[in-house]
Amino acid sequence: MGRRNGSRGDEIERAFALPPGAVRRDYKLLMIGGREVSIEGCRGILEYESTVIRLSLGQCQLKVTGRDLVIRLLDGSCVELEGFVTGLEFSA
Repeated sequence: MGRRNGSRGDEIERAFALPPGAVRRDYKLLMIGGREVSIEGCRGILEYESTVIRLSLGQCQLKVTGRDLVIRLLDGSCVELEGFVTGLEFSA
């Protein structure tokens, strides 16, 4: 038997045209040069200030610290942050 590409969550997301990460419990994080952070799989914004943004990623949280932090994009489970990022901290 051949292997399937993707998971059951991938299939459900495609079938219902849901954003990536809407069904799955994983997340994807991309940081570009300490000025931009892109997260797929965000479940919600828990805290939002110019020096800290805390996001729910399902079973963990991501705390982004820095200065002049802003949410540049919020689209479904995708979030893009901008500013001078000085730290990333994961917690349960």
